[in-house]
Amino acid sequence: MRFYLSTARSGEATRAATLGFIDGLLIPRAEVLRSGRDYSVLVKELAAPQFGWIAIEPSELDAEGMISETRRMAKAAAVRLTCLMPMSLESVRAVAMSTADADVLGGVRYVCSMAQAIIAARAGASCIVLDAAALGGAEIEIASLVSHIKAVFSSSHLGAEIMVSDIRTAGEAAAVATAGADGVVCDWGTLQDLAYHPCTDASIERRLSEWHP
Repeated sequence: MRFYLSTARSGEATRAATLGFIDGLLIPRAEVLRSGRDYSVLVKELAAPQFGWIAIEPSELDAEGMISETRRMAKAAAVRLTCLMPMSLESVRAVAMSTADADVLGGVRYVCSMAQAIIAARAGASCIVLDAAALGGAEIEIASLVSHIKAVFSSSHLGAEIMVSDIRTAGEAAAVATAGADGVVCDWGTLQDLAYHPCTDASIERRLSEWHP
């Protein structure tokens, strides 16, 4: 399972690029707007560390608009970008359009059912993103949904990756990893928390006390 960082801060992206276990970035538009930054400029700035996967949230809602907006930013940043779109028929149409585009990969987020996942994958989506907060609020068991989608994709030879966003705890990350998720998308604080455990801290303190009585 891979780890992806959701951030609008260049300092977090730069540090993440040095850690060796973070494979990509999701640049959240709402967070950028709150900061007062220009979204296109920030995308170009954050693309500099050369992550293998960089996803943007388009502001347009029609298929042509979403793809052309992402294409413009991809050319400006000189990287291939994933256009991560909310699940809709227009997004599915944009996904189908992206399969012939050298600068844009099509991804669909806020997928909440098996049917939606299959439709997006059949259209050619590179990734299907489930939102842990939205699914939890609807009392949909995230790990179970991931497991079922992975099983159907495997039997149907569908290649879209299954990712889970808005993961908040190590327990959630472990559950979706066990279910077969290809990746999780977390904010900087959560990614740092995942690298720690109270038992590890206790072991370090015990060892230090032995070395420096």
